[in-house]
Amino acid sequence: MRNIYFVILHYQNKEDTLNCVDSIERLYRKESLKVNIVLVDNCSPNNSGVELKDKYKDREDIKCILLDKNYGFSKANNIGYEYCKKNQADIILVINNDIIIEDLDFINKLLEDTEDYDVIAPDIINLSNQHQNPLKKEPYSLKKAIKNMIYEQLFFIILHIPVFRKIFIYYKGKREERWFDKYYKNNIEIPTDISNFVPFGAFLIYANNWIKNENKAFVSDTFMYAEEDMLALYIKNRRYKIFYDPNLIVKHLEGQSTKKSNGNMYEILKFKSKNKAKALKEYIRFYRNLNEEK
Repeated sequence: MRNIYFVILHYQNKEDTLNCVDSIERLYRKESLKVNIVLVDNCSPNNSGVELKDKYKDREDIKCILLDKNYGFSKANNIGYEYCKKNQADIILVINNDIIIEDLDFINKLLEDTEDYDVIAPDIINLSNQHQNPLKKEPYSLKKAIKNMIYEQLFFIILHIPVFRKIFIYYKGKREERWFDKYYKNNIEIPTDISNFVPFGAFLIYANNWIKNENKAFVSDTFMYAEEDMLALYIKNRRYKIFYDPNLIVKHLEGQSTKKSNGNMYEILKFKSKNKAKALKEYIRFYRNLNEEK
């Protein structure tokens, strides 16, 4: 019997998590498959993690892990992954709680991929019918990572200066708009032969040699940002087989948890820039270490 585990990272938004769990439970699966769900609550301040644990307390196939603090994206997912591996998982699907799987035959399609690949990326479609996978053709170069790190550090400093911050917030917003326009334009027609790319971290599937050799889903414990680029570097360096499958289609509700927990705009922007700069600093270290190993 093949042992399949879903890891769902939860923070604050219980409605999204419940919808995500419901969509998994509706999937058709063969009798030779055992499907389990691991909910990882990133210390939600609204007590929703505790409520979920109470709701599923009588379910043997749903495990709720309540973390003692908010560990961020990578480490919290890694805790869930480690639990699955210790419980002899054959396939581990690490997904955001704002993902919905509508294709009832999703698991059976997935089984075909996991015969040959170690990491699988599905076709993630947002509410505007835009494709979010692959995230990029290749990870940051060292030069671009350094440039972006300096940019985020400067932006963080400027946000503390009232006379400048409105101008730079406008500039940063326009910069991000251009990036997203280019990103979605490139992803209008998705090629079907992609085997080396940066996958989108909202939904990743691990199998075979990855589960056999690796104790983490994401190779860094950054709070958020750059984890996908580091993963792509590592996959290429270790020669794991990665595959994008356009037949595995899921819907992404896109950051509803973040929207519900938003506070002061300036505080949010400072939080993002601070963590982006820290993540890029870690990425630069990671990039150099991998190159030294060659």
